[in-house]
Amino acid sequence: KLKPHGVDFTRAPQDGEGPLPAVFMSAVSEKLSASAGENSTTFVLRSGWNINTNQGIGTEFEKKGWASLLAQEKQLAAKPVGERQGLYKPYVERGVDAKGRAVVNVMTADLASAESCVNCHNPLEATPDVIAMRGKAPMKQFALGDLMGAVSTTVPIANSEAIVKELAAAQASVGSQFRWFAIVG
Repeated sequence: KLKPHGVDFTRAPQDGEGPLPAVFMSAVSEKLSASAGENSTTFVLRSGWNINTNQGIGTEFEKKGWASLLAQEKQLAAKPVGERQGLYKPYVERGVDAKGRAVVNVMTADLASAESCVNCHNPLEATPDVIAMRGKAPMKQFALGDLMGAVSTTVPIANSEAIVKELAAAQASVGSQFRWFAIVG
């Protein structure tokens, strides 16, 4: 909606330009990680049709999550474009990250939700770099509502465990106060 007003979206935005969605998401994730530290929630874009070499499907979790989303894409193909996003179920798995921390991983569908997504990605599929990255795979051409990729989110369980401990302590304190009032009162 900003292009008619002269705003262009690029990988390295300058004054008056906006970041591409993947660039924006990476920047937000990096800022969150920097401010929240070791136990921050992280998220990245992933795709089997990635344009950026760093955003392909890599981990076992991502492979299983991507397979789940692809299976859902086939099941949802006949649904109206506007309904698809709400029908994809996230793929969730508990595991351990590369740092040895217990985490919950979640992968959610990222669809071509606007014509601008399609109009940006389809020409990139025909570039020599992307063709070389894909190897012998056929060139992907997206349509509005198609699965383009996924958002892979990692949530350290330590965050939730700390919250649960605080709640348990608060409940125990409240419980002992109620017992004291029952005895005295």
